[in-house]
Amino acid sequence: MALKDRRVLFISYNGMLDPLGQSQVIPYLRELSREGVRFTLLSFERADAYSQEGIARCESLRQQLAAHDIDWHWLRYHQRPSLPATVYDVAAYLPQSRSA
Repeated sequence: MALKDRRVLFISYNGMLDPLGQSQVIPYLRELSREGVRFTLLSFERADAYSQEGIARCESLRQQLAAHDIDWHWLRYHQRPSLPATVYDVAAYLPQSRSA
């Protein structure tokens, strides 16, 4: 199956600033992008991504990913209470996805 010019929405509940995002998700997407897959990546980032330093890290990472044709968007991750927070995070994304 040819991967060239495929468009993929990749949603990760793991943040790209988190160790798992850095060690697994990003390398996986970069490798597939070399095969011509074009990604839109949506991740849920922890509160530290919204600090002054975190915003700078996100912007730097966004530029790095864009160089690999990965369009990265992020939303705030809400941790507690677990189930209601997850439902809230998903619901917060849905209105944005309809307008995209």
